[in-house]
Amino acid sequence: MHHRPLLEIFSQEFPYFEDSEAYYREAMGKGRLRVNDEVVDTSYRCRDGDVVTHHVHRHEPPVTSHAVRILADVDGLLVVDKPPSVPCHPGGRYRRNSLLAILAKEHGLFDLHTVHRLDRLTSGLLLLGKTKLVAEQVRKEFEAGSVKKKYLARVVGTLPPGRTLVDQPIACKSHREAIHCIREEDGKPAQTVFSSLATCALSDGTVHSLVLCEPLTGRTHQIRLHLQWLGCPIANDPLYGPLGVGSTAAAHAHEQGAGVGGCADSASGDALRGEGAGGEGGGESASRVGGSGAGDGADGEDPHGGGGEENLGAVGLKRPQELGGGGAAGGGADVGGSGGHGGKRPKSGCPSVELLTEV
Repeated sequence: MHHRPLLEIFSQEFPYFEDSEAYYREAMGKGRLRVNDEVVDTSYRCRDGDVVTHHVHRHEPPVTSHAVRILADVDGLLVVDKPPSVPCHPGGRYRRNSLLAILAKEHGLFDLHTVHRLDRLTSGLLLLGKTKLVAEQVRKEFEAGSVKKKYLARVVGTLPPGRTLVDQPIACKSHREAIHCIREEDGKPAQTVFSSLATCALSDGTVHSLVLCEPLTGRTHQIRLHLQWLGCPIANDPLYGPLGVGSTAAAHAHEQGAGVGGCADSASGDALRGEGAGGEGGGESASRVGGSGAGDGADGEDPHGGGGEENLGAVGLKRPQELGGGGAAGGGADVGGSGGHGGKRPKSGCPSVELLTEV
């Protein structure tokens, strides 16, 4: 960037606006974009040692005003029930409206260390270490597969009876838009077991199902993508749901048996109970599951007590959410409404999801 015009650098390297050049030109003219704390002309070229400052004013997006409940505080380990719509930690557009910031402000808990994460739109149990040592110890248990996670998702459509194992690799489709997809050529192994618990016919004629999701690996958006691949996306997932930007044009037909052809670039949406209930980065275990059997990431045994295809239903499906939690069963509910700041966190709409976790 040496000797490049400052306007060119920001317009090309940080194109976050509809007309980035016009925005940065105005910012330089009004002194919001400065060099060495001085206003410079739009023709200014950067030099070695320059300190560039960009002053911006942002409003954080609203999150639900549901309380963050502390369920356990034992031996330096904190277990909380994370509400939906709240990100785990500051990042991107969120600072004060993040779980760590809320715990600090409303509960006086500072310097907490994340052990695992839950998607912003997912609710459920989240484990936090009060010291780095405790967090690292528990994190190793996740990595070793000794922690099992279970999630509840409300999906569109119905699943086959019994347990269904989806074994489909997941790859990043767009880093900029944070969209992932099913893609065999460069995807990472991902396996999830699904069990249908209940179904309900809605007034508009559609059928929704309550599904138990058990991720055997912990890929980003794993549960959401695998449900979409099954043709049963999470009902109100804004990314992979029926109307989400990462959804496929049509649901893929179900095919029973092993070795059925796959579909690349498919994604899924999940209606999970809260952000902590099986969202991104759900499980941490990296055990592999074959097309006709299942290995438990926790102890190497069949998670369903028998192993093999007959216990898992459509084990080898090759067609076209994820909730995470820890400690105990977590629940969730639909969230809606709006509210002002005024010292309280405003509400926002979010998917309904529930995460159940066993430690």
